[in-house]
Amino acid sequence: MDWYYAPDAAGRASVPHGSTPDGVIPVTAGYFTIVAVSILALFIGWEPIVARRLGAGRGIGFGSWLSRQPRFLRIPILIIAWPVGWSLWIIWRTPSFVLSVIDWMLVRIVAVIAGTTLRPFPVRYAVLFLWLGVSIYFAWTGPYGILAAFAGVVVVLSVVRRWSWIESDREAFLTMREYDHQTKRVGFGEDLRDEALTAIVFVFILIPLALRQTDLVYGAFYHADGTPIVLDWIGFFGAELAKSVPFVDWSEVFHVANGSPIKPKTPLGAQLVFALRAALDLLLLAAILQAVQIAARLREQDKAFWAGKLPIVDPFAERAYFSRVEKSRVTHPHVPAAKQPAAIGFPEYQERRLCQIVEGEALSASSAVEAPVLRDSVARQGAMTILARQSPDEKTARLIAAQSVNPASGNDLSAFCVQLAVESAPDHAGAILAPLLAEAEAPAIRAQIARELGRLEVAEAFDALSQRLFASDEDITVRAAAAVALSKLSRAEGDPSDILSKIDELAIHLQADTPDIVLMLSYARAGWPPQQEDAQQTVSVFPDKLRPLALRAARSRLEQLDQMVEISAGHYMMGAAEGETGALARKYPQHEVKIAAFEMGKYAVTFEEYDAFCEATDREKPSDQGWGRNRRPVINVSWRDAHAYCDWLYTFTGELFRLPSEAEWEYACRAGTTTPYYTGETITKSQAQFSEDRFGSAEQTVDVGTFKANDFGLHDMHGNVWEWCADPWHGNYTGAPKDGSVWLKDGSSGLRVARGGSWNYIPQFLRSAFRNRDIADVRINDIGFRLSRTLNHRS
Repeated sequence: MDWYYAPDAAGRASVPHGSTPDGVIPVTAGYFTIVAVSILALFIGWEPIVARRLGAGRGIGFGSWLSRQPRFLRIPILIIAWPVGWSLWIIWRTPSFVLSVIDWMLVRIVAVIAGTTLRPFPVRYAVLFLWLGVSIYFAWTGPYGILAAFAGVVVVLSVVRRWSWIESDREAFLTMREYDHQTKRVGFGEDLRDEALTAIVFVFILIPLALRQTDLVYGAFYHADGTPIVLDWIGFFGAELAKSVPFVDWSEVFHVANGSPIKPKTPLGAQLVFALRAALDLLLLAAILQAVQIAARLREQDKAFWAGKLPIVDPFAERAYFSRVEKSRVTHPHVPAAKQPAAIGFPEYQERRLCQIVEGEALSASSAVEAPVLRDSVARQGAMTILARQSPDEKTARLIAAQSVNPASGNDLSAFCVQLAVESAPDHAGAILAPLLAEAEAPAIRAQIARELGRLEVAEAFDALSQRLFASDEDITVRAAAAVALSKLSRAEGDPSDILSKIDELAIHLQADTPDIVLMLSYARAGWPPQQEDAQQTVSVFPDKLRPLALRAARSRLEQLDQMVEISAGHYMMGAAEGETGALARKYPQHEVKIAAFEMGKYAVTFEEYDAFCEATDREKPSDQGWGRNRRPVINVSWRDAHAYCDWLYTFTGELFRLPSEAEWEYACRAGTTTPYYTGETITKSQAQFSEDRFGSAEQTVDVGTFKANDFGLHDMHGNVWEWCADPWHGNYTGAPKDGSVWLKDGSSGLRVARGGSWNYIPQFLRSAFRNRDIADVRINDIGFRLSRTLNHRS
């Protein structure tokens, strides 16, 4: 059998192109081709996969080779090689020199004029598009349209060329930075990938317009249906582009023609179309190869960085990595930013570079090479978190705290800096924050600093806080926060009467639309020694309508509500013991956990405590199922409701309440015991509220404190209501932290742990080691919560 390549190609080649409907590419295909190729170019520009290769080649020089030769050979070789070498070098370098001059004169000047050095990003884009838009306009209107189209293409190629310089320069920077930490230049300070690939799209318009101008001058094309409009020319060239790839005219192989009303009439027209479409194909191919090369380098950089072999990456990768750290951070529960999974798993990064980012270096136009990460507040927060994890010391705390009073920082970033500074060096945070109290511009940040100074009990801040309280032009929220902080400071000298008088003066003029201020001032007033045992007397200075709300804060300060018990540090075996149910022991085997000292609520949060929160924040009060409110544990509250309550307490107490971790909860429940219950091997109805015989037989909750506390002084850790814990649900203890912290990594965030059993569960579900979970947003009648608080570090 005979085999032929492209059977009947000779016969088909004798048939005029487009003589049959099957051999014609319609003009609509041309439009589609232009759109498809434009999308391809944009996709390459806007969706690169990151990373960069580090390293430089090393060559062998002629001088080193010559030095190894015998002395009697060196001089003759040198005499012969020197003129020959220079001649060859001149011949070799002359074209490169000429091209470099053209490159420098053309690319650098045109790229600068095109706006590639302008900032910010929208301005650079606007100027570039303005130039290309002007080129398109004159390319259509003439009389020198061919020159305008050529100028537009030059602008596009200049931007593309500048982009390649930036990528090469940035790769060299990464190599140099390892040896010279003073190196600051990173490309030209901007990533022009997006602009370069977007600009290429304009070529699809400029080339058809150039063809139109050629037709006007030389009559190179045939117009079947009158004078074609701009879309006809774009469709014509797109249809031609659809049947070609570099160096191959597929119309010669598959015998397809262009169905556009515009057709080449002279050899010049046909040759010009083929040359332009081949050139454009090559341009796109070069862009694709460039993007692939960059992606490969970035992928290698990414692999090396996460393997811990690369201590620094380029600024654009930094922005992505640090943003990822911050975006993965959870604000509930109250877990230090530097102790969250994304920060813990981050490779060791160059400390000097982290400090540069935190300080906001290179924001000026003269050194804007570091701009990508610095202009992204989310990425900067991520960098601050990494620095706090790597270097949790006073220096780091001062550096981060200074950003809280930086005018360029917004409220969210400033608030984050205050909290992170405290986490970085809690023993020094008070001395660091005190001088910043008067420097912060935003009232919300001054109020936060005042709360932290009170929480840390920084006695040295007494005068600064007093100034805030007595400043008549100060924001009322800041004055109230200062009053709360002052009430926590122990100071032997001085009469508190002036401060109490100022608090009373502010309280008298309060309105009903300031619940947070009412709570803060009442909490502050109740804290001054000698403390009033009668909370009603404490709030008598408040307007009648505000006294119920003020009473809530006063009773909290007098430890009549929100009562906390200090739990000493220790270690224990968490999980089910061998003597407990076999399946439970196998699923949750015991493992040792060390617990730092913390505080935990003496009782579960009650309706009496929670209802005031609802009134102050205009939230709907949860149902009590008709069982009664007051001292009964609050029910029908979700995991998120519990955290909202903790946030509300912080606004007027200045204390960071939270939910306990699962490990903390079990440690507190056991209170040193190793038996299934803290009551022993068994539990009875005289020791807890639960359903003894069958599920639901107990029918309802009882008041907190009805039963005897465990050895830590905690009531109702078994039964009454399940209690939310901070942790997301994990199916087993594989990978659980051994320090008792909240287990955030790889958990099911939609499900949260609940512990302790409840009124409607039978005894086996009340065990200290028993684990339960529920949906974080669910509100049901057997789940409540109990407060916890990390013990304050005193300055």
